[in-house]
Amino acid sequence: MLTLAQGKENLRRLIDSLSEGSDRNESQTRFHIIDIVLKDCLGWEGEIEVENYEEKGFTDYELGSPRIAILEAKRQGRTFELPAGYSKKIVVDLKSLMQFSVETSNAIEQVQHYCSLRGVPVAIISNGTQYIAFLATRTDGKSIFEGDAIVFHSLENIYEKFNEIWQLLSIQGVKEYNLFRRLNNIEKGIPKKLSSYLLNYPKARYRSETQTSLRSLSELFIQDIVENEELEENFIKECYCESGELEQYSLLSKNILKKRYSALFHDDEHSPTLLPVKDKKHNNLTLDAIAGSLSHRPIVLLGDVGVGKTSFIKNLIYNTATSEFKNSITIYINLGSEGALTSNLKDFIIREIEEQLYEVHDIHLYDFDIIRGIYASEIIKFDR
Repeated sequence: MLTLAQGKENLRRLIDSLSEGSDRNESQTRFHIIDIVLKDCLGWEGEIEVENYEEKGFTDYELGSPRIAILEAKRQGRTFELPAGYSKKIVVDLKSLMQFSVETSNAIEQVQHYCSLRGVPVAIISNGTQYIAFLATRTDGKSIFEGDAIVFHSLENIYEKFNEIWQLLSIQGVKEYNLFRRLNNIEKGIPKKLSSYLLNYPKARYRSETQTSLRSLSELFIQDIVENEELEENFIKECYCESGELEQYSLLSKNILKKRYSALFHDDEHSPTLLPVKDKKHNNLTLDAIAGSLSHRPIVLLGDVGVGKTSFIKNLIYNTATSEFKNSITIYINLGSEGALTSNLKDFIIREIEEQLYEVHDIHLYDFDIIRGIYASEIIKFDR
């Protein structure tokens, strides 16, 4: 495979070999200059078709297999004239090029016509020393001739900016869609989902025998252990691994819980501490400051199925924030495994709260003291 350094060296030899003022016809231009630039400088050797005839005409060069670019060759004496001030630019708008030169306009329209008939996205015109490339087909709702083009106005210009022409017009560069990104400004939009690059997506795929066996073993050895209340706490303590962002989230969650409940239980516990958002050395919020500011808000943990939300919460309960949960009234309801088949979700949740308050925290909602506390204001009004 041709490398960038080899391509640039071959271009230098081509420039040195060309005599000034020569006027080659179209076939001579192709043989002496364009062939060398494409094969020896840009790496298209083995992926070039010449004089390919299809409906309404011959194409000079079709590049790629399958074809991805068409190059239309013109005689060396026909110069693609550029407007004043454009000679130092690589990206030039097509409309200006076509309005300034009839010769250039005809060549651009010709190669674009060939590309549209053959379904080829990249169009190139060249007289051997000058190269103009643009997108001949678009899917962004923009007219072809309202777009931009890549322009190299001489072989010396190509040599000076060889890294750019390699990225845009070499066989690797075109196949990596670098020209599309440069002219379409793809980076400015939202990237496509990776699934959009997959053929026949979505598609059902059945597990292999090995995958089925591994699934059965995992359910036997892991899922049953996790769902066993006697072993759950030890399993989480021994097997849960905190690292990176998870460790930070655990510490922050612990601090939020600590701030939220610190004033509700024992008098000797400290209330949330006020801390400055920034000091002379640091501009970052401390975890205590963040926890204090969030302590009056609900905490919502979002994530896809199977990413570890339940394990994260269980680890908070058994490991990271054990003391905070011991001083709190915790109700744990798993809607995935326990509430999925219920016909009335509201009744299910209320029933679960009542049962867990009684069985776990020894709180009976119908105790006289609790009832009297709940309806205290109504009782006082009634007494009056």
